[in-house]
Amino acid sequence: MGRDRPRSGQGGELALKRRPPSLAHTSPPVSASPRHPPHEGGGKAPYPAFAGAGGQRGDRIEHASVASDALVAEIALLNLTVVTQPNFVSERGDGYLASIPREDWPYLYRLRAFRQAGVTLAGGTDAPFGAADPWAAMAAAISRRTAGGRPLSPQEALSPEEALNLFLADPHDLSRVRHIEVGVVADLCLLAQDWAALREDIGSAAVRATLIGGQLVHPADPVVMAR
Repeated sequence: MGRDRPRSGQGGELALKRRPPSLAHTSPPVSASPRHPPHEGGGKAPYPAFAGAGGQRGDRIEHASVASDALVAEIALLNLTVVTQPNFVSERGDGYLASIPREDWPYLYRLRAFRQAGVTLAGGTDAPFGAADPWAAMAAAISRRTAGGRPLSPQEALSPEEALNLFLADPHDLSRVRHIEVGVVADLCLLAQDWAALREDIGSAAVRATLIGGQLVHPADPVVMAR
């Protein structure tokens, strides 16, 4: 396949993953070809693998880069979680539009469809295959525009709050959105502006510091480091 098409290892597979203690029984990857996405009445779907292995809490699909309405419905029925990489809409979208048939465009990196189907949805960047900037991924989830400014399935766009929540999911329970409150682990960002302003032009430029486990690990502002 061409470099800019969704492909295995670069956001192009429906990789079925299972959290411990079932690592020895992880379902095999199920890939959906961008030229032959799983339309109604045909194509691959994740349920054969789960029929053999049995579904468990925490089972998820990585990427889900090509998903028809029928496949979205199957994922919802199986109560699977999807971890998607919306940054590929921006980073590779122009290549997708040039190399993938127009009739397949609506099935690429869907967001709104999964949410409307009740599927738990979380976000990632697939670094190093994608840029390791969650804020850029959020911006792409909101705009659904390629680097060249072309829309790619704008009906799949999320609100700024929904895009943010993709990256606030608890890694131990992706259905739970984390919040700042007394007693929780201090994994957070210090921003230079409040959310009401940032949501209008979301990006990493507003980040002044990042804390992981209460430790300052990425100070962007020397003043923050001095304190």
